[in-house]
Amino acid sequence: MCNLIEIGIHADGKVMLDMDKSSNPHIAISGRSGAGKSVAGQKIIRNIAVNGAGSIIVFDMHRLFSDENIFPEYRNDIKEKSHDIRCLVH
Repeated sequence: MCNLIEIGIHADGKVMLDMDKSSNPHIAISGRSGAGKSVAGQKIIRNIAVNGAGSIIVFDMHRLFSDENIFPEYRNDIKEKSHDIRCLVH
């Protein structure tokens, strides 16, 4: 299992997170509207899923990570590795 995942890109190259060496394996993404949070989140989720580097729970109040909203280049990898649990509140 590879616990090194790509979480972004910097002018000097890829930004990698080593889940084995991380003091806290939790990730929070924040930024203004349009800053790329959803894109970054999808990329991180895809890399964790493909590399088997951990578990992922997404609270998606606005359906930004629903099948139709996941970028095509990430969709198959995420769907193949995911177990979907849905909670419908009436």
